[in-house]
Amino acid sequence: MKLLEKILLATDFNKSTDNVVKYVIVLAKTFQSEITLMYVLPDNIKNKKSELLLKEAAIKRLETINDRIKGEDVKTEKPILEHGNISDRIIQTAYSIKANVILIGAGEKQENDAFQLGITAREIIRKSDKPIWVIKNNSSLSIKNILCPVDFSSVSKRALKNAISLAHIFKAKLIIFSVYRINRYTPLSSKMDWDEENERKASEQIKNFNLFLADFNLKDLNWNKEIIGGDATTEIRRAITRNKSDLNIMGTSGKTGLSRFILGSVTEKVIREVPTSFITLKSEDIIDL
Repeated sequence: MKLLEKILLATDFNKSTDNVVKYVIVLAKTFQSEITLMYVLPDNIKNKKSELLLKEAAIKRLETINDRIKGEDVKTEKPILEHGNISDRIIQTAYSIKANVILIGAGEKQENDAFQLGITAREIIRKSDKPIWVIKNNSSLSIKNILCPVDFSSVSKRALKNAISLAHIFKAKLIIFSVYRINRYTPLSSKMDWDEENERKASEQIKNFNLFLADFNLKDLNWNKEIIGGDATTEIRRAITRNKSDLNIMGTSGKTGLSRFILGSVTEKVIREVPTSFITLKSEDIIDL
């Protein structure tokens, strides 16, 4: 059985498509994967002639990209053209073809976004139980450093298990990263009391981190662990920059985004602002062992 047998590559034909195609070719060669290319036409086209022209152009573009992938000795299935809600159609197709992962580009930058991640990508991450691999614009085709934030939950266990497998396959360094919230003193509180409380939190986090890691086989792996107190979103971004991470792997929970240690608006920030390619996992592994 192949480790990553089927990849659904959902494209939008934007300017980052070329880099995404290069990236998926490297992945497919690494894992001997089969690629299914897909594009979704919007269902709100009123003019029949315009719809026909768009359909013909989309088919031609899909065939061109598919031929390019096959030209690299990568196995492909017949490209899929759908109509309707983009995220829903992509997710439904992933299940129908039994894809191991949905691979998408980050999309176009939205106003005031620090980094590029389009609305469609965010919707797919929120709705799908399938692993999602998001390719950021200008991402390196070489994966040398992988960052995996964990919060000791079951979903972060899944993320770390997959991160370990991918680190072995790519011969990459793995950084296992943990953030805990620290208290900041105010004029109404004693700085000494807060320092003591933060030291207690740090000690407890280290203990829980070591217990969490005891369940994993890290033998023969180039890895390091980091524990930081602070804001989760900020510290994850800093860790990516500090470790020159090429890939970020995160466990997700339910349909609301990342697991409990980065809730609410922080979830949205992490997904939107992570400045590197990333994988999100909920209830399925990206690597089928």
